[in-house]
Amino acid sequence: MFTMMNRARLSVGLEGLGIAGRAYQDAVRYAKERTQGRAQGATGGLSAPIIVHQDVRRMLVHTRAHLVAMRGLAYANAVAIDHAADGPDAGSRCRAQERADLLTPITKAWCTDLGSELTRLATQVHGGMGYITETGVEQHERDVRIAAIYEGTNGIQGLDLVLRKLSIRDGRALHDLMDEVAGTADQLGDADLPDLSVALHAGVKEVRHTTDWLLAQPTRDRGAGATPYLRLLATVIGGSVLARQALVTRAAVPIDAKSAARLATARYYLTQVLPIATAMTGAVTAGADDLDIALQDISRQMA
Repeated sequence: MFTMMNRARLSVGLEGLGIAGRAYQDAVRYAKERTQGRAQGATGGLSAPIIVHQDVRRMLVHTRAHLVAMRGLAYANAVAIDHAADGPDAGSRCRAQERADLLTPITKAWCTDLGSELTRLATQVHGGMGYITETGVEQHERDVRIAAIYEGTNGIQGLDLVLRKLSIRDGRALHDLMDEVAGTADQLGDADLPDLSVALHAGVKEVRHTTDWLLAQPTRDRGAGATPYLRLLATVIGGSVLARQALVTRAAVPIDAKSAARLATARYYLTQVLPIATAMTGAVTAGADDLDIALQDISRQMA
């Protein structure tokens, strides 16, 4: 049964990725066609396509960077499942199964949460037209919302991660994964990308700190920090995906426009998205006391 459920969770994560990807394509197409306002610095002339406006560009680049990260996470999850079934020896199959078990709740929850968030950004790019059926983007936003609920709500995925999956080999499975991410961060430094290396190392540091804190806490405090921890961990893993893209791009000679765009996308994620995630440490380690006290008052109000 768990084999079936875990495959279904990976598939639902891919659903979030797929719908967000389709919404992104629609948003890019609309942004290139829709004219409104003038480009910054323009003194006159016709209205410009909205894709020239910086905030529209930010939303599109933000979406593109996350789609790359989500896709890389899903691939890594699928590879681990394949290796767990067909690895060359029992030891490698066992380690691959640990990795698959660790990544599955992350893929399911992060990719479906982001599926909703990124599809909502695609609606934002459309402006008021996003609410018009003929654009199609409103259908994507309605379709993707169920993905966070399918096959165990995303809160359950967070609890599965912190209460069960972190305990694999007393946390060693997670630290093995972070060792790999730290190795990628070292490679960024060697490739003369020091700002990206520093950002990814900072993410690894926060994941290690919060992991060790959670493992030392009672169940109630681990549960209170489950959802922000999953978000933090997933964002750091996504950062390693963009980091590898940056390394491959950096090695390309010559650097053409497409390669430069990939490097810029990786830099956006690692220097603008990852620092926000690492700021979630306080939420992960806050414990359950404040939640319990606040809920008592909420309960009294509803009595």
